[in-house]
Amino acid sequence: MAPHYAPQISVVIPSFRPNPELLREALYSVANQTLGKALFEVIVVDDGSDDDEAIGAVNELKDQYADEELSIRFLKHDENKWLAAARTTGANACAAPFIVFLDDDDLLDEDYLEKCLLLLHASPRHDWVYT
Repeated sequence: MAPHYAPQISVVIPSFRPNPELLREALYSVANQTLGKALFEVIVVDDGSDDDEAIGAVNELKDQYADEELSIRFLKHDENKWLAAARTTGANACAAPFIVFLDDDDLLDEDYLEKCLLLLHASPRHDWVYT
């Protein structure tokens, strides 16, 4: 059994009535990072959607990566509270010291998390990086 590490990066994905295909692509762009899966977590925040598209995409990802250490959580607002509230809900649920916000219709390059973490650890006086 591989050792378990605390996540270093939390990827927060707010979503409201997502395009299912774009959300799946966003989720897979996170799941397929070069950074080890034990070093990041994914938090999807459904901002009060009246459908099950977001939870369906999350469950699909969980099923596909069930044998790996991918940590993915799903949170849902009872009603639409808008983007800033969804991001705040996700940030408050993070277990990692660093946060990446990713829109549900956007993608990460496969080495994005690894490069960000390397930069943050190489320059401890810096609290954030961006592209």
